[in-house]
Amino acid sequence: MVKKFPTKIPAPLVKPWPPMPHISPTSAPSPPRDLFAAGPADNGHTTYLAHEIHTTSSPIRQPSRRKNPKQREEEDRQVQEMIKAEVVSPSTSPWSSPVVLVKKKDGTMRFCINYRRLNDVFNKIRQAGLKLRPTKCFLAARIVSFLGHVISQAGIAPDLDKLHTIADIPPPQDVHGIRAFLGLMSYYRRFVKGFAHIAKPLHDLTHKREAFLWMDKRQAAFRQLKDKLVPPSSWLFPTTFSPSASAPTHISLP
Repeated sequence: MVKKFPTKIPAPLVKPWPPMPHISPTSAPSPPRDLFAAGPADNGHTTYLAHEIHTTSSPIRQPSRRKNPKQREEEDRQVQEMIKAEVVSPSTSPWSSPVVLVKKKDGTMRFCINYRRLNDVFNKIRQAGLKLRPTKCFLAARIVSFLGHVISQAGIAPDLDKLHTIADIPPPQDVHGIRAFLGLMSYYRRFVKGFAHIAKPLHDLTHKREAFLWMDKRQAAFRQLKDKLVPPSSWLFPTTFSPSASAPTHISLP
């Protein structure tokens, strides 16, 4: 039975807001003026954190963009304001990127810097003469499957599809089956602590002088390797992972 609620709130349930107390200008508390910016250049600063940028490549120096006299005047004005506010300081660094002035909705200019050359991965790929396959490219993805692994903000883990395959592998019937199983497991040995020790009874079967006898110790090693690599799937991804929130942007070309 579906209970229907009234479309209008009954009059007895409607309660008016209580009257607001009147505060005269003389009795109103004064706001702490030191917490509010007095102007665009009054940004404040903190000594709680120091930020450093460690570079690993040769300096990138880009020429300044051409600007008309009015733009140059605005650029110089904002630079002087930022120097006065200690947002920036004069520098003789070999690193240099051009200033870009972008008009805001209110007509004023936003001071921006073009840093694209610093992190231009696509140029590196182009310079190397390589090509990207659009169907294999994703941007802004938090989780990526690559060569049998899943790479995410939590780290690297085995691909879940591969783990399902390993979990369904039956006990080997011959040396060829042992080698195939050990080859697959060796690919993920970093995720199995004590891999070499656990796998030794199985490795012994690959020796020519060893008869193929599937004894209890080999079944135990076979089972233990699988159990250590294929635990409950909850460890694979962080509990905060949300597929809808981390959907990647797929590259499509015309």
